[in-house]
Amino acid sequence: AMPLSWLPLIADYSRFGKRAKNVFGGTALGFFIGNFWLMSLGVAYTLAFAPSGEVNALLLALAGAGLGIPLLLILLDESENAFADIHSAAVSSGMLSGLKVEHLALAIGVLCTLIACFAPLAQYQNFLLLIGSVFAPLFGVVLVD
Repeated sequence: AMPLSWLPLIADYSRFGKRAKNVFGGTALGFFIGNFWLMSLGVAYTLAFAPSGEVNALLLALAGAGLGIPLLLILLDESENAFADIHSAAVSSGMLSGLKVEHLALAIGVLCTLIACFAPLAQYQNFLLLIGSVFAPLFGVVLVD
């Protein structure tokens, strides 16, 4: 469901494309290659450094490998993902409210940061399941439309 969670962002980043067929093909190919590559790396790293399936062992291996650079890369990647989500939410909200995207992005970023700081981490799996239950059917509608 993680790749499907990017569906709402596609419109924001592909709205200036000239041909729908090329936009769809490029988006699908880019998402497939990127997700397949990164998920394969995650599986390979887990099998190599945490064969017992212990999550803490994997985090320790990531922290120790290359002076913690893998963890910094993950942090950078997640920050970029958050920026894309905040930008998309601001663009969509701006269409409805007429407010400046820059102001909305700042407000949404602050709100989401506060939610992340105070939301119970034990509920994160439920949040991921909710995302999967919303975006998988959404992809079907977008594909048929």
